[in-house]
Amino acid sequence: MGKVLRKISRVIDYEKGTLSEEFFRKREAAWQKVLRVARGEEKVEPSDLFYLDIISSIVNDIKRETRIANIPNQSYIEGIKDGRIVEVPCTVDRSGLKGKKVGRLTRPVLAILNLHLEKFEILAQGILEKDKELILEAMGIDPTTPSPEKAEAILNEYLSVINPFSKT
Repeated sequence: MGKVLRKISRVIDYEKGTLSEEFFRKREAAWQKVLRVARGEEKVEPSDLFYLDIISSIVNDIKRETRIANIPNQSYIEGIKDGRIVEVPCTVDRSGLKGKKVGRLTRPVLAILNLHLEKFEILAQGILEKDKELILEAMGIDPTTPSPEKAEAILNEYLSVINPFSKT
């Protein structure tokens, strides 16, 4: 792993070979904000958090352009299977998100993107099936995963702190 990536990563603590404490703090803070909005304790207003802008546009029927949103591909990006979740510019209002056509990407970018989409599909399947081996398989596909052993250590630490399989 490059020295620069090791130094700037806010997700992985490469010294410990685990997810960083900052990652857990930010995830918890974002989740608490979503809960406060859901309980009506905080108003949904435009912000730097795109998901709140999207919710506000749908709830208040305000047409907005988003720089990006994650939506199922519907020929927005050529070379990506329809139905795969892609990040594209969108418009949003009460009727929801509508993607904008991006077109064809370069072959190397398309290859990397398809690799990551396959990884995310396996990861989602692993989470839905509560299958740790599938989750580790998805982590192994990622070119930034340092080793199978470290992937397992990172996953074990994550599961010990945040259990995505719980119902809360």
